[in-house]
Amino acid sequence: ALTFAVAFAVAFSLQRLALALLSRGYAPIGLATLFEFVRLHITMTATLSYLHPGERTFQVTAKEGADVRHRNDAPSVLWMLLTLSVLATVWFAFTLAGLTPVTYSVRWAAYGAVFWTAVNTTLLVTAIARISSDRFATDRRTAVRHEIAGQILVDLLPAQLVDISMAGALVHASGETPARTNHKMALYFEEGIPIFLRCVERSRVSVGADGSMLSLQFADGQDAQIARLAVGLFRGGAISGSTPAPIVRGESRPSTSPAPGETPRQSAAPRPHRQLEKPLR
Repeated sequence: ALTFAVAFAVAFSLQRLALALLSRGYAPIGLATLFEFVRLHITMTATLSYLHPGERTFQVTAKEGADVRHRNDAPSVLWMLLTLSVLATVWFAFTLAGLTPVTYSVRWAAYGAVFWTAVNTTLLVTAIARISSDRFATDRRTAVRHEIAGQILVDLLPAQLVDISMAGALVHASGETPARTNHKMALYFEEGIPIFLRCVERSRVSVGADGSMLSLQFADGQDAQIARLAVGLFRGGAISGSTPAPIVRGESRPSTSPAPGETPRQSAAPRPHRQLEKPLR
């Protein structure tokens, strides 16, 4: 038993050291082992494909998000392995109690096997929980958070943007921001692209006497404004320190034509709000 334990410890340590060096520290042992279980179904499917020679159709992963956000179901192979692990542990307990016709002549080997069964069971439960977690539900392509700070408007009141994505934003709002479900957010980039978005409040956490942290989700049907937001983020633009003024339908705009005696080069630059009149291409 001691010889086996020493040989196993040396081999296991060298293997983990090699993996850590190859990954340059970006694959911690625990997380890397967990992902081995998470992608077990894909690995098995790819391995078993060698048993079926011949041409196979190529399928492209859909890039659009799902219409309704829902949690993912864990692969059946993980549930099957979890069930077998539990049954094996129960069988081991019954065998120790003398309730089965099996006897363990080498007790330490049986104890070692049940120990690794417990470890595998823990990893299986963690992998299933991770796959089924709401954090990794469908339509997560729009959930990349960009930590871009800047001053914005929420319901015409100044607020501080903490981070933003294509699906929502985290905002530090003042105490004057009304506590309600629907909000209107306004921001623009330094390039002068104003963006006005309807939002749904998902959560609100009080931050002392300074206000609240609002978790806002963008409402549906705002593809044009979301596209402007994506373009601004893609260009690496920063949120302007000035807050945009709301545009009122029918509001007269100042003329940008040159004044008498003024050359076109000397004319004033158009206001940022004129960007809204240009179609997004």
